[in-house]
Amino acid sequence: MVLEFDRNKSKVKQLADAIRTAISNGEFKEGDALPSINKISAEHGLARDTVYKAFQELKERDRKS
Repeated sequence: MVLEFDRNKSKVKQLADAIRTAISNGEFKEGDALPSINKISAEHGLARDTVYKAFQELKERDRKS
């Protein structure tokens, strides 16, 4: 998963979008566990809280769909 952040959109939303895209592209299989918060945080230089919030954003999106 490659991330290039845009200042016009929150990192949380951008990360959630990137994870959703990775799932759609088969990089992460639907139903499989995602990489840990610590792993994503370390790989992309993000605060753990940012990754946690992105996971929460994905859960919320799934509830709405």
